[in-house]
Amino acid sequence: MAENKRNFAADQRICDAATPGPWTIEGNNVDGPDTGYGELRVATLSDTARREQTENARFIAEARTGWPAALAEIERLKAELESYPHAVDHLINEMRSKHAAEIKRLKAEIEHLMRKSNVNLVGYRPHTIVIDEEVTAYEGPEGAD
Repeated sequence: MAENKRNFAADQRICDAATPGPWTIEGNNVDGPDTGYGELRVATLSDTARREQTENARFIAEARTGWPAALAEIERLKAELESYPHAVDHLINEMRSKHAAEIKRLKAEIEHLMRKSNVNLVGYRPHTIVIDEEVTAYEGPEGAD
């Protein structure tokens, strides 16, 4: 199925060029603001299929304030989404630093205890060293570039 991608900047220009809102429904008419000479008529719908026309009129009237609100929300969410990679990088670095310090502390403690108990260190590779190497090599979740 082909992707139908909207041009939100063009949609915003359409909203900006339209008669200011909010718009109201009066019978078959969708009216804009009072200009001092009366309300500005935005649309007149025919009398046929009255129920459908009422729903169409409601849609037209609500679109005047609904579209700008939706477009503003899209922009807000896009800005929030753009901040996520930086937040994730910060969290990864914070966790890496936090765990690296703890690993270093535990590694020193193990080595101290092993020396204190006269354990032969030849060929021994503490688990903390392996963990330390994994933490240092960790680059974050896949696709987080």
